[in-house]
Amino acid sequence: DNIQETNAKVTLDNSGNIVANLNIIYKGSQYDNHTHVESKILKDQKLFYKNNYDNINNLKIINLNIENNKDTIEFKEYLELNAANYASKAGNTLLFSPNLFNRIDAIPIRYDVRKLPFEIDRGYVDNDTYEISIPENFIIDDLREDIDISNKFGNYKVSLTKQDNNTLLFKRSLTVYKGKYKKEDYKDFRKFILEINKNDKNRIAIKSIK
Repeated sequence: DNIQETNAKVTLDNSGNIVANLNIIYKGSQYDNHTHVESKILKDQKLFYKNNYDNINNLKIINLNIENNKDTIEFKEYLELNAANYASKAGNTLLFSPNLFNRIDAIPIRYDVRKLPFEIDRGYVDNDTYEISIPENFIIDDLREDIDISNKFGNYKVSLTKQDNNTLLFKRSLTVYKGKYKKEDYKDFRKFILEINKNDKNRIAIKSIK
């Protein structure tokens, strides 16, 4: 029941700049975690989103709209944004991460000896779909293989497919299970989160053909 669904359309130009339209729906506990944004003034709302997407340098929020449906318990966000130099340029190549808007950055503390069991008190599901348009004079150099990691803690899947010569479709799903776990499981749980963190940051290359 604790779901976040993100859909975005992103356009990348030949200088590495992006413009994007972003729609997000939160349900369940994910709803509870975001309703506080509604009470902020516009300036603080924009600051919240800039901090939330701090992996994107030079981010500017052009437009935003929030809908809080208390009957269906859904919180919706609509964002229009841009950012200069999101992709880094190296000669005739642009390097960028297709996962722009949803990354796992918080890594569980490392213990040499874990003494206590642990609990994931709220499971959740994140589903992300981004349509990324690249410049017409660029070709996709490397799509990478699909990723699928499943274990007792959850499931993580990522795919990047070529829709046409200038459009990529990035899909990411993360399910984390609620549960109580033994202290011996902690090391594997931390490894799971580290794998997600690493793959969330993966970059791809596109090359200019002119």
